[in-house]
Amino acid sequence: MNIADMIENGVRAAAGETLLLTDGEYDSYSVAALVRVRRNINLRLLADAFIERERIGMQSPERMFSTQEFVEYMVSEDAVEHLPFREVQVAGDMDCYVSSPKKDWQPEELKPLPYEWAEAIYDTPGRR
Repeated sequence: MNIADMIENGVRAAAGETLLLTDGEYDSYSVAALVRVRRNINLRLLADAFIERERIGMQSPERMFSTQEFVEYMVSEDAVEHLPFREVQVAGDMDCYVSSPKKDWQPEELKPLPYEWAEAIYDTPGRR
């Protein structure tokens, strides 16, 4: 869920809930923090208070909104606490298979799939 949608709709986060806070899109996407909500919070009210506190700085063209500063503000307000984490990307990656400590891989004898018997019969000429 996008924080703009959460703020606009006054979405609340419940005490004990875990939030993965991210930043950016596509090639600039990153994980900002993994936090546990310490008390029931209304993200609209927290965002408003943060913007009000930073208002003078936000009017300066040199100063941009900082996701990290917003996260630290929520921590300082005892709204959330940081959870230690490591990101490990495993999906769709052959590194896990290739880097396995298992030695002397012996390929298993592959069993034909249920439809392979039909390939010779129904193969269209010139397809190869």
